[in-house]
Amino acid sequence: QIMLNGGDHFSNNFRRMKHAQQNEFVSYQLYQDSNSQREYTSGDTYPLTATTALDTVLGFAIYGVADLNNNNQPRSAGLYKDTVAITITW
Repeated sequence: QIMLNGGDHFSNNFRRMKHAQQNEFVSYQLYQDSNSQREYTSGDTYPLTATTALDTVLGFAIYGVADLNNNNQPRSAGLYKDTVAITITW
């Protein structure tokens, strides 16, 4: 199974990227699919299945979606980043 934490700047159930020099944030979500239908919720575990019965490689994908509009809140231009821990258990 796989589990993603909330990241370094998680607050009020939102993952956030922090500006490199300012105390400003941009919210984002992580998804299991490119259609943004299955979100990775912080702290929840998700099953990983082998590619085939003979090929036991466990594959997974992570797609990120950032709120660049930032709920109409002003923010500075620049580098925003976050670090998310991924835990895989078997």
